[in-house]
Formats: sequence, C-alpha cells, structure tokens
Amino acid sequence: MKSLRVADAEPPLPPPPSPPILIPDELIKEILSLLPVKSLVRFNCVSKSWKLIISDPHFVKLHLHRSSAKITDFEHIQLQSLPIYQSQVSIYSIPLLFSSQNQKPHLYPIDNHYKLMGVCNGLVSFIKLELCSKECTCWVRLWNPAIRLWSQVSPPLSLRRQQNGYFDSSFCTFGFGYDRLNDTYKVVAVFYYRTHSEELMQSVINVYDMRGSCWRTIQSFPDLSDKPPKLCLSSEQIGVYVSGTVNSVRIVNTNLFFIVSLDLGTEEHTQMSVPCFPQRAEGINFPPALGVLKDSLCVLHNISETRFVIWQMKEIGAHDSWTQLFDIVFEGHLVRWRTPMEHLTGFVLFEDEVLLMSYLEQVLYNKRDNTFKLNSIANRSSIANRSDAINGLHVHNYIESLVSPC
Repeated sequence: MKSLRVADAEPPLPPPPSPPILIPDELIKEILSLLPVKSLVRFNCVSKSWKLIISDPHFVKLHLHRSSAKITDFEHIQLQSLPIYQSQVSIYSIPLLFSSQNQKPHLYPIDNHYKLMGVCNGLVSFIKLELCSKECTCWVRLWNPAIRLWSQVSPPLSLRRQQNGYFDSSFCTFGFGYDRLNDTYKVVAVFYYRTHSEELMQSVINVYDMRGSCWRTIQSFPDLSDKPPKLCLSSEQIGVYVSGTVNSVRIVNTNLFFIVSLDLGTEEHTQMSVPCFPQRAEGINFPPALGVLKDSLCVLHNISETRFVIWQMKEIGAHDSWTQLFDIVFEGHLVRWRTPMEHLTGFVLFEDEVLLMSYLEQVLYNKRDNTFKLNSIANRSSIANRSDAINGLHVHNYIESLVSPC
C-alpha cells in the first residue's frame, strides 16, 4: 500500500515583540549618582537625556554629596614647584604612597607663576601674584582635574600702597571655599600694610565671587597696634576652609596667636582663641598651623623642634570644644628629619594618623602603634632654592566632582 506524504507543517509564528522597558528618569538619576566622575564623563555621549541629567546642577550636588559620604580615605592633591618656569600638580592617595605598592600619581604641568591656593568640592584654585612695596596685583583661576576644565583668568585685583605705609609680603593670606548661603565659590585675598614706623599693621580684604566674576573689598580685620614680630613664615599663608568659613592665624607676638574665621556667606569675621599649649622651648618662633579633620578645624603647635601637639575644635567657634588628638615626639624615631618645624609646609589628618610635610619629605605618624614612615618626595639637587620649595609645596584633601569651574 502506497503511503501518503504528510505535508510539512508551517513554522510557528514568532511571538510578538516585547514592549520596550522604560526606566524612569529618576531611577536613572539614582544609578548615575553612584558612579565615578570618569564614567559619567563618558556617559555624556550615550544620549541627550543622559547628558541633560549629568549636567543638571541638582544632579551635580547630589553626586558630590554621595561621593563625599562614601569615601573614607580622600585622595590628595599636591603642588610642587620645579626650578624652571613650571610646576607640577600630582594627585595620589597618601596611604598608597607609604605602602609597598608602586603608586604612580597623575601629574599635570602648571604655569610656575600660579600657586595652589585651596581645594574645595573637587575645584582647585590657583593664584598669580605680583607684589612689591608700592603695588600688588593678583589673578585667580579655577580648575577641575576630573572633568579637565579651567575657568577663565579672573579680572586683576590691583592695590596701591597708602602714602604712610608699604605692603608686607610676609603676611599675605589667601583662601578658597564654598559659600553655602549664596551657592557660589569665593576666593579671599588678605594683604597687609605696615606703617613706616612699623607700629601699626592694617589689613585689606578682597573677595572674588566666581558667579559674579568680580572683586569686592569687604570689612577689614582689626588693626594690630603692637609691632608684629618677625616670625618664621613663608611668603603666603593658605587659609583653611571649614564648614563655609576660611580660617587663618593672626599673630600678636611670639607667644600670642589667635584664629580669625571669615564666614563666606555673610562675609563677617570672628576671632577665636587657640587652645592652651604647654610652654614652648626657648627659641621656637613658629606660629601654629591649621588643618581640618571631618569638617572640624584643627591646630598644630610645636612645643620643641622634635615635638608637635595637635588639637581639634569639635564645634566651630566654641573654645571649650578644643580636644587634643595627637602628642607627637620625634626624638629617637627619625634621624633624617631634623628641625622639622623649620621646613613644615602643612599637615593632613586621618582618624589615627597624621601626615607632616616638609619641603623635601613627608612623614606619616600612626598614633595606634606610635610609628613613623618616611617618604622622600624630591631630590635636593632638583630644587633651585629652599624658599621656592617651601612656598610651592602644599597638600590638600581632594575628591573628584562634576562641579564646573566656569
């Protein structure tokens, strides 16, 4: 019997396409806010909607807030002067610098005429200064290394000396920070006149508002009527930014100092006393140095050439909140670190560690086990002269952000 051929069955129809999955913009925003800046810069090219999200000022603030909250160990940015018309900025992690890992920092060449003035919310501020006894002029630029953007050079600030005095270059103070009240970034430049009799010192304070791109003169600090002492100072003092204020040390005499705190929002200043330190050794004429830990102001004082004490102000402006954090004794630990305060350029604080910086070396002190780690940061032969190195080396806490310097 002849078999019947069964016709080939028709293939099944494909299932209907699934509807596209639409992710709400708010969820995309939440996910993007958790990513590093480098990824977000690349994701600008994904779509117009993503670019709008990433460039939105509210998203920039959200990303900055979350980045600051989740980072327990900041990266650090350092400016080091080089001998011939150029400086370099390096970004690195300090703990890795002292570890066995061979860390290679990111290096950026900078015009040697500009000096690093401060770091805030991922923005790095630089100042160019031309100062003589008759006139001083300065310019400011802001830079965000993470998104590789520079601001334009600010209009010049020019001041002429008064007839009865001259500019004292050893008492300039500069600061940079965020004005929370007006949502803008500001630069503070403080210059001092000495009368020819040197019995009076007057301050002139100017503020540069990044939003308005202009300089303004604000109320000056009280005059120092006593003859200011000739202490061991670098040519400029860098104000420390803490909680919307820029803080610096004012000097009355070799044993009397106080802190002046300028509120960037109200542009009013207050004076704060330093904690009571132990009696200093004879011949120690160095003013206290300021730093910051967890948004609190700290002060370092040298008791002798081999001993430092560091205090923290738990509540800004409250003298009773000064708390001693470190009592560091170098003697017997470091043979190579000699007369450290003479060359101290700053310090950076961690929970149980403090980094002390000189013009050639960095020392990391651990309070838990009372140990010191030494790291040489430059070769003596590569530095033209010591004063250039002292003025040119500063280290600041740094966190990547999307904040635009423009």
